[in-house]
Order: sequence, then structure tokens, then C-alpha cells
Amino acid sequence: MTRQRIRALVIEDDSTVSRGIALILKSHGHDSDIATSGGDGLARARAKRYDIIVLDLTLPDMYGHRVLQSLRSAKIHTPVLILSGSSARDDKIKGLGVGADDYVTKPFDKDELMARIRAIVRRAKGPASRLKPAALDSGLFARRGDSSTWTFAESYTPPQPAPAPAPTPGENRAAPVPEAEREPAPQLPAQIIVMANAKGGTGKSTIGMHLIVALLKAGRSVGSIDIDSPQGTLSRYLDNRRRHGHTSGTALPLPEHRVVSEEGEADFEATLARLAETCDTIVVDTPGHVSALTRAAMAHADVLVTPINDSFVDLDVLATVEADPPCIKGPSLFSNEIAAARRRKPGTAGEAIEWIVLRNRLSSLNARNKRRMSDVLDQLSRVVGFRQGPGLSERVIYRELFLSGLTLLDLPHAKAARKLTMSHVAARQELRRLLDTIRHGLEGCATASAPAERKMRTG
Repeated sequence: MTRQRIRALVIEDDSTVSRGIALILKSHGHDSDIATSGGDGLARARAKRYDIIVLDLTLPDMYGHRVLQSLRSAKIHTPVLILSGSSARDDKIKGLGVGADDYVTKPFDKDELMARIRAIVRRAKGPASRLKPAALDSGLFARRGDSSTWTFAESYTPPQPAPAPAPTPGENRAAPVPEAEREPAPQLPAQIIVMANAKGGTGKSTIGMHLIVALLKAGRSVGSIDIDSPQGTLSRYLDNRRRHGHTSGTALPLPEHRVVSEEGEADFEATLARLAETCDTIVVDTPGHVSALTRAAMAHADVLVTPINDSFVDLDVLATVEADPPCIKGPSLFSNEIAAARRRKPGTAGEAIEWIVLRNRLSSLNARNKRRMSDVLDQLSRVVGFRQGPGLSERVIYRELFLSGLTLLDLPHAKAARKLTMSHVAARQELRRLLDTIRHGLEGCATASAPAERKMRTG
């Protein structure tokens, strides 16, 4: 039997990934077009008929979820296969819930990807008579009035928020903040992302730098403030970037950057307000300890990012934990500081600040210590109130890029010292997963608690 030729639209801004998918399709005798942005993908989908759309969730102009919603609103029912660096259950449910037909995480196996594409197209093109309604939910067919192919999105009901679980023995919730506190921090017309930790050497500045460049490349006006004046890692990273761009003749995007000394709390407030007049996003890098200036920054945060190394040694940043057997004895001083910042932030406690904890240096092996860390962090996230996400591995490439002020997002377009290798590609995939987590946090806090002028401009 002759296999039907598939026409696919690949909406993916990473050229390495999109070309790879195109080659996989071509090797099996299929055709593909590539769109590098959500807007381009929507225009192509409206202008031409495709058998399937392969959609990345992280695009430079809008989220993949918005692309999918726009397709369905325009009555374009082409099957959609989502590609994402996130394997989180909630992200999969959201993608399928807004109309996707399947969800594949990166990095993917090429044979599995091709098999899923064929299966989706086969289901979409198969005649209704080949279905067996008795094997499916007859209530769905009665509601639809036909026997065409059913998709998960048609019967999906978003889960209702569950009440907070009661503490189990050994758990203590964050200590209540006294009523006698400073006045709530004023809201500013910009989204504030604060990189904060009570411990140094966890990669705050490296992650902050990559986040800044990602936001700039997405078309956002970005400001940055370095309040880690003794160390100044972010400032040195940006100085290296400015110097590299000048000597190599490469146009590298830069934020509007400011440095505030650790004693200058009033100066910080004024600097933040001035940047908010011209920037829609401000990234603040803090020192590896909690100071009065760190507290002021956290009180303004819409998203708070805390990287930790994946070991029980670093868990004391979040809570007091007995390691054997793992048992949470109580929240840490840092967790209590964040509880205080949430109280000072305008809005409902717990909603005004999206706290994200990133696990750096994750082992690829399913080791016992890794599983124990996951169990404790899952429990702790419910008690203290944060979202988990993958961080960065221990890679030489991050230290090399610092010297030239480059990020993985600049490669291979910038005039770098070396060509793109498989190590770079692997690092870019883990970075995309990390950025997905932070961007979902930005989107969530904009929807939940920010005024209209502060919502993310994703389209």
C-alpha cells in the first residue's frame, strides 16, 4: 500500500531543532514548511492546508498556547503536536486542554516523533466508519452529534484548585509575619524579576543573564539592577558583553543597566522607579545573603527565582531538614523572609509573588539521592509555596561564555570563539526548559494579580 505524503508545518524558532524535524520528515518522503515565529506560523496555517502542525511552546513573539488558541478560534482544525522542553504534568494538561492532539518533550527520539506524527495524521484522516463507538464514551458522541475523531481537548475540564493540604507530622508552615510591618511596596508599571538566594555560588547571575537576553530577543524593553556590589558578577558579565560586541562588530542586545551599592536602599527604590518608566521588565540580581536591600527587592518582585544545587546541603536555604530519614522540621529564615515580602506586596498573600525554585546540577541518573531530593522538594513546595523547575547542569560552556559576555541564545549567530557543538545544543535544550518555567511564572503572575498594563505582551 502506498503511504500518503504528509504536509507538515513546523513552528519552531530554534533552527537546529526545526531543520532536524524537516530532515526527519524528508527522509520518510514527507514535505514541511518552517515558521520561526507564532505570527508567521498563523499566517502560513491560514494560507495553506497542512496535515499536521508541529508547534514549539516557546516562541519569540508569543507563547505556543496562544498560537494554538488562535488556530482553533479561526476554525483551523489541523492536528497539532506540541514540542516542549517541559515534562511537567500541568504543562501537558494545559497544552492538551487548549486543543493539542499530542505532546512530546525535548530532546525527542526521531523514530518516536515520526511514529506520533503518522498516528495523528492517520487518526485525523481516517473515515468515521472505521471508528468503533462502542469502545469509546457514547456520551461524547451524543453530545457532538457525530462520530468523528474525538480529542482530549473536547472533554477536558481544568482541575479546580484544591484546598491547601494540612501539615503532616514533621512539617511546619512558614511562620506568620507580625502585623507591625512596613507599608506595602508600591506597584510599578513593569514586571520585576528578582534573582535571590541566601547562599552564593548557585548560578543566579548566569541564569539572570540568560533570562535578560531571552527577554531582549523576545522584543521586550529590559532593565537590570545589580545590588550585589561587592561581587558584581552580572555587571562584569554585561561589561564583557559590551566589550565583545564592540571588538567583534557584533550587534548584541543589552539591557538598561544600573548598579546600586548595598547600603543604598533609597537609591534602589528611585532607580527601580526610573527604570520602570522606560522598561516593561526589570531583572534584579542580589547577593548570596539576605540584606535590607535584598528585602526591598523581594517586596517588589512579581517573580522570585531561587536556584539551588541539587543536594541536601542546599536545602537549608528553604527549610530545616533532617536528612536521614528526610523530614522537614520547619521553614528557613529565607523562606520566612519571602513570606514577609509576600505580605508587603499588594494583593492577596501567596498570589502576588510567584516563587520559582530551580534545581541546578541535576544528575542524569535516577540516583537514590536525586529521588529523595525530589520527594522532599515536592513536599516542601506545598508547605512553603513555590514552583519547581529544572536549572542548569555543570557545564564548562557557561564559564567560557562569561568571558565574552555571550549566552547560549547568542550562538551560533554571534562571532564566538568556537562553532556550535553537540554540548552547546544539549545546553540550549536545558536552558529552554529553564526559561519555559520562568516564562510560565511571568504569564501566571500577570494573569493572576497584575493590572492590565503589566500583563505580558506575548503577541
